[in-house]
Amino acid sequence: MTAQGFDSLRKRKRHAGYTTQSKLGVINYYLNCGKSIRDVAHKFNLSNDSMVSSWTSAFRKHGIVGISPKSKGRQSLSNKPKKATNKKIFQNMSRKGNCLDNSPMENFFGLLKQEMYHGIIYTSFEEMKQAIDKYIYCYNYKRIKSKFRCSPVTYRERLAA
Repeated sequence: MTAQGFDSLRKRKRHAGYTTQSKLGVINYYLNCGKSIRDVAHKFNLSNDSMVSSWTSAFRKHGIVGISPKSKGRQSLSNKPKKATNKKIFQNMSRKGNCLDNSPMENFFGLLKQEMYHGIIYTSFEEMKQAIDKYIYCYNYKRIKSKFRCSPVTYRERLAA
C-alpha cells in the first residue's frame, strides 16, 4: 500500500511475457486441482484471471502451439523482398506496428462491427459488401461527430476552404 493508501494508483510493471513452460504449469494446476480460475490466478500471481481461461482454451484447441509465444515484428531474415507470382507486388517488410498507428482504424472497425455487423447474418458476400459500403458512406457524409459538430467530410471541406 502506498503512503496515501491507494495501490491502484501505482504504476504496474509490465510483464515481459510468460514462457510456454510457465503457462503449462498454470494449465496443469488448473485442470488437476479443481480450484476456481480466480484461485489459480492468485496462486500464480497473474494480473488477470482471464489469462488462465484463455491459456486453457488455447491449449485445448491447438495444443502446445496455442500457448507458445508468437513472434512479433519482422518475420523474415531474408534481405530480398519476395515477389508474388507474375505480379509487381512485394511482401511488406516493415517494422513492428505501433498501437498509435492503428488506433483510428481500430476505432472505425470497432464502430463498424458494433453498429452494422453485430447480430446480423449476411447470406452472401455481396450483401455484406453492400452493407459495409453503405455504412462507410453514412459514416463519412451523414454521421455527425460530436467533436466536430458535423460529418467528417464536411469538416475536411471547411478546413480546405
